[in-house]
Parts: sequence; C-alpha cells; structure tokens
Amino acid sequence: MAATDKDPLRAFLDVRTDQLGGAKPFEGGEHLWVGNEGAKRALAQLKTPVDFGPFQRRTSPEQLTYGEIVAFSGDFYETPGDLFNEAPSSLPWLWDANDLSDLRKALRKETSWIDLPLEDRGTRYPDLNVALWWNAKQYVELALRNTPHFGWHNALHYACYHETALELAAKAASEPDATAKNLLWREAVYTNGFADHFLTDGFSAGHVRTPVAQLRRWAAKQGMDERLSGALIKVIHDQDGHIDELHSKTDHKAHAGGLHVTNALGNAWHTRCDGQLFLTGPKDPAVEQAVEAVADSVGELLRAYQGEGIVQGAFAATQWIPWPHDSEPALITKFPADIDNARVKALYDSIRWYVRLPKISAGIRPGDIKDCCAQLPQLMQDFRDDVSRQALELPALVSRLAPKYVAGYRTIR
Repeated sequence: MAATDKDPLRAFLDVRTDQLGGAKPFEGGEHLWVGNEGAKRALAQLKTPVDFGPFQRRTSPEQLTYGEIVAFSGDFYETPGDLFNEAPSSLPWLWDANDLSDLRKALRKETSWIDLPLEDRGTRYPDLNVALWWNAKQYVELALRNTPHFGWHNALHYACYHETALELAAKAASEPDATAKNLLWREAVYTNGFADHFLTDGFSAGHVRTPVAQLRRWAAKQGMDERLSGALIKVIHDQDGHIDELHSKTDHKAHAGGLHVTNALGNAWHTRCDGQLFLTGPKDPAVEQAVEAVADSVGELLRAYQGEGIVQGAFAATQWIPWPHDSEPALITKFPADIDNARVKALYDSIRWYVRLPKISAGIRPGDIKDCCAQLPQLMQDFRDDVSRQALELPALVSRLAPKYVAGYRTIR
C-alpha cells in the first residue's frame, strides 16, 4: 500500500471532471440516485423551503450533492468526522493507476447505461463484472473493516450517526452566528449523508442476511487470513438474491429472482444485489422503498434544522429497511451444509476475478467454500444470538429502530 497524506475523496474528485466531460458527475450509482431522490422528496414536504446544497466540506472547494455524500462517504471514510474534516487515508486501489483508470471508465459506462431509456438498455450491464465501479466499491468494503455495511449492523450505524446529525442540526437551528450556523449545518448534512449510506446498504440483497461478523469470528478461529474470510463473505454477498443465476454473469432476468423481503410497514418485494436495483427502472419497489427511507431520514434532519427538535422513539427510516420474508428459503437452504462439488465449483468460478485483484488475493480454494457452507447453520444461530444480546446491551440505540425490524432480525434465517 502506498503511503499518502492526501484526502482520498479529494484525490478521486481531482480526476472526475476530465473523465466525465460534459456528463453530470456521479449520476450513475444506486446510492447516489436514491440519496438525491430521497432528499428531493423530503424537501417537497417542507412548508418553509430550505437550501439543500450542493454542500462544501469544512474547507475543500468542491461542493457535493446529497446523493454524492451518501454514495461515497461510507466507502472512503470510517467516520463522518473523517469525511467532513478531510482526514487523510490510504486505500490501495485508489493509488494504483490502472485500477483508478478502470474505475473512472466504468463510472462513465454506468452513467451512460442508467441514463438510457429502459427499453433501449436491456438487462446487460456496462461492465463484464457488473460494473467495475460497484465491484471496486465492494472490494474496499469486503477487504477492509466491512461489518458495518451489512444487515443489522448497518441499521445500528445508521441510528447512531443519524442521531448525531439531528443533534448537530438542532444546534445549528439555535446558533445566532451565521458563520457558525452554516458550519454546523453542513456538518449535520455530511453526518446524515454518512448515516444514509449505511441505511441504503440495507436494501441490497447481499447485505440483508450475510453473517459477516460471525463468519469472520469463525474464520479467525480456523487461522484463516482476513482476506480469505472476505472472499467467503463475498460468495454469500454476491449470490443471495441471485442464487439461480451467478452474480458474475452479465445478463440478468430483470423481472425475476432476487431476495423476497418485507419491512415493518408490511411491504413485501424482491430486492437484488448491488448494481441491480435499476434493472426495471426507478419505479421498481426495490428502489422506491430505499428512496422513501432516505426521504424520512432527510425529513427528520430538516425539521430539526427548522427548530422542531429531535424526533423521539424509532426513526421513521427504519420502518422501510427489509429483512427476509417468511416465504424466502433460509440461507442454509440456499447454501446447504452438504453442498455438492459442482455447485461449489460454480461459486468458486464466480469470484475468480475478485481473488486476482491486486492487494487482496485471498488464496481461496473450493474446499474453503465447502467448509463455510458446512458451518453456516451455526453461523446463522450465532447471528440470531448476537442480535438478541445486542438488543439488551444497547437499549437506547436499539430503541431507535422499528420494533418489527428488531424482531425480524432476532429470527433471521
């Protein structure tokens, strides 16, 4: 890993203008589209208009839309403070010229693809690996400290950072000095965008019930390298929601498959893997649920800024976050303990490209996948036990989550 003292998002933004030409920056990603659309809906519900960006960080000259903050915050930074204060960081793929070039090219391809009318684009993704941009994002998540991006954990992180954002917004509301007020408000927005990154992660099929923390604990006890456990996580992450059609394929059935989920509002739909939410367009229920969650989140932020105080009880956005529907086969059914060799080989082949990426070569073998599947029943039991334990240990934080969501994860299958 190359050492640097440069702010990572600054480095990425330095190259986007030339690469995108006259195109709108970053208008191709799921987090981004959902973030901007959710903010737009929240603003439309206000009685008194509020200027909602683009927003400058503490001192950097660039200004980001809310969707851009949502899209990139959680993948470049560990905390909203690091993001807003432009903390330096080193990410291996960011400093590899070839990787960065491919990332920028893929971003342009995805931008062009999502901007096409639905009838013109079909279901073929713009990159062989289901858009390198999203896979690059995922491999940062999966190779480093990735647990906060996955089910249950992402809701806890959302609640924690959303609470902080509301406190900052409320403080800004009562601040008489215009300069200090503006700084507090911008920090509140960046903090909430950081929170909403984890919120929107919860709507991707592969993030809903992959037992990340439990798998990493088990792998460590087996003496496995952290990168190897990351590769095993990726096997489940990529295929849950596309188990009958491997994630690495370029064509997908737009109206079929996915993970059958429900939420605290009683809504039911099929959600899909990262990079697949827009297969049937922005009106798809998988997109709408996420947009409404962000709208509720931004709405609470705006109301706090307008002096209405901090909402009590469960945050409204958590009513929208999904968990598996009762009719959805259990994860241990999709990845059976006695999984056959042909299926193991297919799963292994689906991630060959990933384990060849620089800096994260995991040395995974088909036998590792087989061992993981054999352990999966215990991992899912550990997942349920951990949720119940954390609900007791973190009562104030868990009280910010919709009770039905908590109940759904207590019985996660």
